[in-house]
Amino acid sequence: MDTGLRRIFVANFRNGGRLYGDYQNHPEQERLTWTIDGEPVCEIDLKASHPHVLAAAFGHPDRLPADPYDVISWVTTPTLRKAAKQLVACSINAPDGRVRRFPRGANGISFKEKHDIPRRAKVAELDTRKNPSI
Repeated sequence: MDTGLRRIFVANFRNGGRLYGDYQNHPEQERLTWTIDGEPVCEIDLKASHPHVLAAAFGHPDRLPADPYDVISWVTTPTLRKAAKQLVACSINAPDGRVRRFPRGANGISFKEKHDIPRRAKVAELDTRKNPSI
């Protein structure tokens, strides 16, 4: 199979970006039968890679748990875990690492609505150093 790759940038051309290709539209089981130059391919899922990479980059003194999202006090459901992951990803591009507002929603559904976060909640209340309950 021949496929092209394209790089999509979020903030600017110097930071970030992701590679996308048509191969991503094929089922996983099919992709795992493919080869590159006769060698089998594999897919790697790096669980919670953002927090681990950031902790290493900034010299965090302690080893993070296997899933750092599990220790965030307000992450009590799979939906809230997804919200936490998105907020961590947003903090990577924030000037000082702090997200000051919730990300934009999509398809007419707000971020709060998508992740079952109360309408009155403020993003600052989700600071993991506090003990918020949302």
